[in-house]
Order: sequence, then structure tokens, then C-alpha cells
Amino acid sequence: MNEIELIWEGPFQINYLPEPSLDKIFNSGGIYIWGFKNGEELIPHYVGIASPDTKISYRIYDHISHLKSGFCTIWRKADLFNIPKPEKRIGKALFFPPVSYSKNNEKNEDFIKKTNYKNILNGVIEYKSDLKLMINTFFFLFAKYENIDPKITDIEKQLIININKDNLVNVRGGDPKNDEILLTHNWNNKGFSQPWFLTPKN
Repeated sequence: MNEIELIWEGPFQINYLPEPSLDKIFNSGGIYIWGFKNGEELIPHYVGIASPDTKISYRIYDHISHLKSGFCTIWRKADLFNIPKPEKRIGKALFFPPVSYSKNNEKNEDFIKKTNYKNILNGVIEYKSDLKLMINTFFFLFAKYENIDPKITDIEKQLIININKDNLVNVRGGDPKNDEILLTHNWNNKGFSQPWFLTPKN
């Protein structure tokens, strides 16, 4: 049995980023969760991983850039704090390619030729209040993990199972190849109650 302890930092929001003292962890490889904050309640939306080269900080930046541009699943204001089934989520990509897309990519040029930008701009107006709410309530947590074994993808899958994939927009899932993983969570925030989705469940 591989017992893995994850030491979680957060929750952080766009206007409240990690302190400089956490830069070494934030700029390392590991696991992260992001979602929306409703008062004191944290609603998980996505579980992700980052390699030491990719870094947690880059992955969070990428998610925030997609969120701000509308390249994401858009939750209507009335539904945001009810965790709907995936089929009830309203998905609309207002901007594509995403911010990180290369301008030299042939798909980028092809997309520009075929895109009706007036419709996209109308979409920005239509979803303006929803995007603002998503940005204002966005939160993220992260935990450093750079070991070779168990593989970080197995830990990600186990965490998705523990939270329940129906509550997330993760495409990747399934059972870990290493089924002998026991996750324990060290909640490193004395001023904020440990969220329900970081309680051991194996």
C-alpha cells in the first residue's frame, strides 16, 4: 500500500495569489484543484497535474486566461452554486484558439478565416455577467508532488474518484494503474475549514 500525503496550500483567488514564501512550491510540479467559492464553501470544478517543467503556476495561469477569455464551460449565474450534472452545464467557447495558442499554427489561420467575430462579440455581451461571477469566485488549491512512484497521473485519478467525476469537468479519469494508493490530506490553512473533498476516501 502506497500512502501518499498531500500538503495543500490555499485556497487562493485571482485577487489573492500565493505569498512569495510559497513561490518554490507554486513553481514546482504537483496536483491542483480549482473551482468556485460560495461564501465559505469550496465547489471543486477541475483536478489537474503539473510536471516540474510545466509548473503548477503555469497551469493555473492557463486556466485563468481561459476563464477570462470565455474559453471554458460557462456556468450561468443562476446555476453556479448548484453542482449540475455535466449535461446541464452550458458550454460555449467565446474565443478560440485559447490565449496560449501559437499564431503560427496552421489551425489558427484557418480558424480566423471561418470565424464570425460578430457572433463571438455578441456572446461576450450575453455572458458578461456570468464570466464576471466566475472570475470573482474562482479559487485554487495546490500540493507539491515530484516523486517518480506512484505516478502523478494515478494520484490525479484517485483524487477524481474521491471527489466524484460527476462533479467535475475532467475528461480524463478511470482507475489508477496502481490500485494500492491511499491518499491522506494535510490541510495547511488554520483559518479555513478543510473542504469536504479533501477527506480520505479509499
